[in-house]
Amino acid sequence: IAYVCGMFVTPALYRCLRPGRLLPLLLLFLVPGCVSSPFSSPEFSEIRPDAMLPAAADQPFLFRANAVFEHPFFTTPLLLICRADPANRTILTAGFNPAGIKLFEVGGETDSVLLPVKEEYKKRLALAIRTDMERILLDSLPPPEAVKRIGKDRISYRFRSAEGENRCYIYAGDPLRLIEKEGRGWFFRNWRVRYYGDGEIFYEGDSYELVIRHQ
Repeated sequence: IAYVCGMFVTPALYRCLRPGRLLPLLLLFLVPGCVSSPFSSPEFSEIRPDAMLPAAADQPFLFRANAVFEHPFFTTPLLLICRADPANRTILTAGFNPAGIKLFEVGGETDSVLLPVKEEYKKRLALAIRTDMERILLDSLPPPEAVKRIGKDRISYRFRSAEGENRCYIYAGDPLRLIEKEGRGWFFRNWRVRYYGDGEIFYEGDSYELVIRHQ
């Protein structure tokens, strides 16, 4: 939204203000749209010629993490517990507050959301959490038709998903590991997940952010 406002408002301001006064106002529109990660990015070694992509998980696993759920209207710490089955592409996700009270459970036969949002928004939020946990925990490898590009210290794969998104997977390190995934529409990024060392994950969705520290 900030970028769109900047595109339309800046030309109008330019006619009314001297160019020297325009830069602070332009930054006012654009800076809110830039989200910085709470984790520092590590440095990676140069890509080796024989570098191989990591193997994809194909066995059910349990994911347990401390997280912070950052919504435009509230922020709450969480204990995330996910039971994932990559072969069947299913994830059961439950979130608990520090007192142990369940705030949501999605991915099962029925979804339950007790977060402080309007009732009509809870179904959308349940679907968003379910979809976003799939983005974070599943599909760690690009499809065979992805376009590969080798950089100095990372390898990227770009492809178009079945949903019509332009997706990019980035790998780095020795051995290679997934450090970032993102999905884009025609003009803007829809979501992005970045993986750091020690189980730290930062997810940026279209309606909220998740700061995750895997236990």
